[in-house]
This record gives sequence, C-alpha cells and structure tokens, in this order.
Amino acid sequence: MEHPDADRLAALAARLEAPVRAEQAHIEGCAHCAEEVERFRATITLMTSGDREPLVSPPERVWDRVLAELDMDEVPEPDPGRVGPDSPAGCGR
Repeated sequence: MEHPDADRLAALAARLEAPVRAEQAHIEGCAHCAEEVERFRATITLMTSGDREPLVSPPERVWDRVLAELDMDEVPEPDPGRVGPDSPAGCGR
C-alpha cells in the first residue's frame, strides 16, 4: 500500500473517518505515517485546548510581503461558494 496522503492522515488523526484495514496496518508498520498521525493529533489537541494564547493578526508588513510574494495587490474577498485548500476563505487581513 502507498502512503496515505496528508489530508487522509489528518482526517484519521482527527477521527473524522475510520481507517480501512489496509491503512491501519500500514500506519502501524510505517514509522513515518505513524509519526505524521501523532503530529496531527498533537496539533488538534493544541488547537482545541483552552490553554493556548489567543491568535493575533500579523503586522501589516507581513501581509504586504505575502501579497508581494504572490504578486497580488490585495487580499481577495472570500467567496462563500468556493471551498477548498486554494480558497482565500479565512485569510483575515
């Protein structure tokens, strides 16, 4: 079996889906995949615990550099009908 992709490992770590038998066996026998699942679980725990610092917006200069790197003039407005990894939704400037 090939390594599950990162999205699949994240879904398994979040327990959004149950692994199929072959995936479970692969993760149990593959140190890399097992470590990835644990990293995702640790991140989920950090993000869902009440013991973290509040998130803050970065300084304006950071957004300016991001936009320059992406060769954009401004942050696009979110399109509620467009969802996915390339969606600008959640890009809070």
